[in-house]
Amino acid sequence: MATPAFITVEHWELRASATTCYGCRYLAGVGPFVSQTCPRPPLHPHCNCRVRVIPTGGLSSAARLAMEAEAQRNTARAGAILARALRLRDRG
Repeated sequence: MATPAFITVEHWELRASATTCYGCRYLAGVGPFVSQTCPRPPLHPHCNCRVRVIPTGGLSSAARLAMEAEAQRNTARAGAILARALRLRDRG
């Protein structure tokens, strides 16, 4: 029996500072994403945020499948998510 193919998931990690914008705060609450599809920092000048891979090795298979399904949903709407983050960033 073949081992199921798992996907790598990642999320936006907020590195709060005095210059943190609303767009970064929004992106920190959205996720996970399929690897390489998460919006990439910097979102604004002096942005300290980063994208991190989510370790999934210790998750049950059901939890991992649920996370992967959510990552695929977020990836499908990544453009709209980034557009909203940019609007929030500009709202200041």
